[in-house]
Amino acid sequence: MDKPLLSMDDAILTVFGVCTRRSTGVKRVRVAQIEVGLRAYLEAGAADLLTAEELTLLAAEREFAPEGAACRLFSSTLLTAALPGFLMPPYLVPDFLLREAQLSMVGAFIDFLVPANRYDHGSDRLRTMLRRTLAEAMQDLKRERQAQSLERLLGQLSAEQLEHMERLRRDAPD
Repeated sequence: MDKPLLSMDDAILTVFGVCTRRSTGVKRVRVAQIEVGLRAYLEAGAADLLTAEELTLLAAEREFAPEGAACRLFSSTLLTAALPGFLMPPYLVPDFLLREAQLSMVGAFIDFLVPANRYDHGSDRLRTMLRRTLAEAMQDLKRERQAQSLERLLGQLSAEQLEHMERLRRDAPD
């Protein structure tokens, strides 16, 4: 007999519960902010992944209890399918430290929802695709941080120093 799938709400409570217990101070605040953002994304963005029948069911659920309807109603399978969208604007947060927490939380969800070594080719491909999407988002964050650091460093240089650097760049062999 197949065991029933977790609801999105149960999966979110489990993963964020573990992460909240393991964090303190500012990190705990960030975990809470990411949870709010993920729930908002799922309520708004999950509709793109639903069938017409599921949309009707969601609309009916929202009539009775609008807050958190999608998370209560649908299984963690939908959460797995929706994770890549949480790594894109406007849901990818601009603050670097908060985004780092967001990426870490997505990694925790991947590990929880698509565990390794399930001997299931489809799950392996899904896990690989999700990990690749996460790695790309981490690379983007790294590039943005480096650009910000360079910009901050250049902002500290005097006009003469900037001019000297520009001359060196122009005179350098190609």
